[in-house]
Amino acid sequence: MDIEIQNRFSGSIIVSGKYDSLRNAVEQNSANLRGADLRGADLRGANLIDANLIGADLRGANLIDANLIDADLGGANLRGADLRGANLIGADLRGANLIGANLIGANLIDADLRGADLTLPVIQIAGTAHSFWYSNGNLKIGCEYHHIEYWRIMYRAIGREHDYTEGQIAEYKRYIDMATVAWRSS
Repeated sequence: MDIEIQNRFSGSIIVSGKYDSLRNAVEQNSANLRGADLRGADLRGANLIDANLIGADLRGANLIDANLIDADLGGANLRGADLRGANLIGADLRGANLIGANLIGANLIDADLRGADLTLPVIQIAGTAHSFWYSNGNLKIGCEYHHIEYWRIMYRAIGREHDYTEGQIAEYKRYIDMATVAWRSS
């Protein structure tokens, strides 16, 4: 099928050609998607490692289980996007609009969320032991709910109290660190 992807700012065509699907066109041109208009695109499971999506319009896009490791989504509009289970390790989300985005189960380890526009709850992650929930400076892991500063001091003791392994304690510490970045940038 013939596929064209426009730059949302200039209206110029940045991708044009015959592809099996929009997902295939996006994957094959992931280095050249700066400002791409991908509103409502079905990109579930797409492999977009190191993709250049700076300023892209991904409002309402389906990015369930997409692989966005180290992708640059700075200033991207992800309002209402479905990012459940997406791998966003090391992704640059500075200044991105994440209002209404579904981040449940998304891996946001080392993602840069400075200046991102987020809604409540900001972050939900299905961890290996319990779910992790962050909103407005507060964290809930399992049944424990405390301010982020308390978690930063007590995470190890709370983890041990709930029989977490050292690996799980380290995992949740990474989530706490990630939430701390989001909290400090808000």
